[in-house]
Amino acid sequence: MPPVIVIDTSVFVADGLSARRSNAPTRLLMLAAAGQFNLVLCEEIRTELAAVLSRKAGWTAIDVQRRFGPVFDRASWLQPVPEESHHRAAVQGDSADTVIVRVAEAIYVSNRPDLVALPAKFVVSMNTRHFPPGGAYAGFVFVTPHDLLGS
Repeated sequence: MPPVIVIDTSVFVADGLSARRSNAPTRLLMLAAAGQFNLVLCEEIRTELAAVLSRKAGWTAIDVQRRFGPVFDRASWLQPVPEESHHRAAVQGDSADTVIVRVAEAIYVSNRPDLVALPAKFVVSMNTRHFPPGGAYAGFVFVTPHDLLGS
């Protein structure tokens, strides 16, 4: 059974800014678009992604949708649980990154018992400061795209 993954904005940005598009973030997103994962996202992640790529590369919301639409189409879109202090602790105190662990936690209160039942759950991020590889929250293990793909 494919694992459940929550992809941090940093992975999308790494792909979006990549000239060659052959790196681990790109490969991960291609596999996600092909349905190799049970991807969970939320609107806050999409909004943050659009803001970051607009600021860094002048992208519009249409550019974001054009590039990542196939990934978005495969995702289960959940409402993150409300932020609490333990969410900030889980991401080393960075309140901007709590949305990732809050949407991961949301599978447990959603109408998606199929996701809860899956044993393999990952938060995938390039941000190893706030999501240290091997760390965990709510049954989700923090990994980089490279580590998840084993390449």
